[in-house]
Amino acid sequence: MEFTRIIQLTDIHLLPGKDDRILGIDSCQSLHDILFDIESLEVPPMLIVATGDLAEDGSEVTYERLKGIFDKINFPVFVVPGNHDNVANMKASLVSESIKMQTNTEAQDWVIAFVNSQVLSQDYGFIDEQELSRLKSTLSKANGKPCIVALYIIA
Repeated sequence: MEFTRIIQLTDIHLLPGKDDRILGIDSCQSLHDILFDIESLEVPPMLIVATGDLAEDGSEVTYERLKGIFDKINFPVFVVPGNHDNVANMKASLVSESIKMQTNTEAQDWVIAFVNSQVLSQDYGFIDEQELSRLKSTLSKANGKPCIVALYIIA
């Protein structure tokens, strides 16, 4: 039986420095451990969806560090911002041929819609009319295919 494996990561909270910790945890080492486990799967994922709070500080330096980590894996990564993220810095320092920030994609028979619920400088999220309209358009064009809506929920 063939199936589509998609992995979701969230709340990485990567920091710019090698020895930086968040709440006493080395988020970089945690990410490396998770990616090692993912790469060890008998059936690898088609893609990874990383939904929000990828960086704790939203800096270009941190996104460059994250890009270096994601560039070492053998499948595409789709990113969605969270309330700690900086979209401009993500686009400038993280997005590449294998790390994508887009509104939707298809994986085998699945449609995946990526929704940006970020509200700048706020700790809550909101789906504005433009994002909602884009989501409705993506879902209406799915032609009966199963859909995943990927967004960062800020609680």
